Amino acid sequence: MNKSLFAFVALGVLAITGCKKEDDTTGAEITWSVGSTNYSSSSLSIDNTNHIIRTFDGNNQLAIYFAAIPQITTTYHVVDYFDASTLAGDEIAVSAATSLDDNYLSTGNDNVSVTVNIDNDGILSITIPPVWAQHYNTNGPQPDSLQIQGLLKD
Repeated sequence: MNKSLFAFVALGVLAITGCKKEDDTTGAEITWSVGSTNYSSSSLSIDNTNHIIRTFDGNNQLAIYFAAIPQITTTYHVVDYFDASTLAGDEIAVSAATSLDDNYLSTGNDNVSVTVNIDNDGILSITIPPVWAQHYNTNGPQPDSLQIQGLLKD
């Protein structure tokens, strides 16, 4: 199965069915953008089983993939989404779905780091600086790329 079809199927399944959410928080401050389109949410989902922190705004989703959900303040290097199944402890991958069909997946080509802060009260805060992401849909990779950026505060 080629990368683009795998990406579409994987993100489609997550967007439609979701997965077991082990820790949902409401009242969170969450904003993100894909290109020039802005999204917001007040709910953050931490999936400890699959090591994903995600948020939704309707059919729009922002997801951050980890080797393990952070427990302390740590800096991570953003890598290619297709490396998400083999992440090292200091790496993350980022994806954004802007519909059930359009997905933007981090390329890892821009040497960006993200710091995940966890304060003394256990409050999680993630600031994602602009990260280049390749556009994928049911037809595979598309010729456009956009930047994803955001702030997630639990």
